[in-house]
Amino acid sequence: MGLGFSKREGKYNPRPHKKSLKKLKLKIKAILGRSRGISLERYQTELTTTLRGWYNYFKIGLSKTRIQTLDECTRRRIRMLYWKRWKKIKTKYEALMKLGVNRCKAWEWANTSKGYWAIARSWILSTTLTNKRLRKHGWLCLTDL
Repeated sequence: MGLGFSKREGKYNPRPHKKSLKKLKLKIKAILGRSRGISLERYQTELTTTLRGWYNYFKIGLSKTRIQTLDECTRRRIRMLYWKRWKKIKTKYEALMKLGVNRCKAWEWANTSKGYWAIARSWILSTTLTNKRLRKHGWLCLTDL
C-alpha cells in the first residue's frame, strides 16, 4: 500500500492511518477557521478541493462509517461558520426565521449564551441548517462521493 495507510500485524490494510485522519481534520479546521474573513464561495472551493483530493487518494480503504464521521465533523464546522458569520442577535433571529423557525423559538435560540462550537452541535442548527439545505447552497458532502 501507499503512504498514509495503516499497517497491522505486518500486513497493510487499505484504510487511512490515524495520522492521516488527524491531519485531514486539522486541515478542515484551518480551512473553515472562523476568523479568516473570506467569502463563503472561497470556503467552499478550498474545502471541496481538499475533500475531493483526500477522498480520491484514500477511497480504496474508506468505510461508510469513517466517511460519515468525517462528514459529520465537516458539517459541524460549516454550521459553526454560519453561526459566527451571523454575529448579532438580530441577524441570528432573522436568519433562523428565514430557515422556517417560529418567532418565539427563533428569538430564544438567537439569544442563547452557548458558544459557537456548542451551537454547531445542537439541534438548533442541525434542524435548520440541514445537510440537504447545505448541499443546496453548494457545500460538498463526503457521503455523496
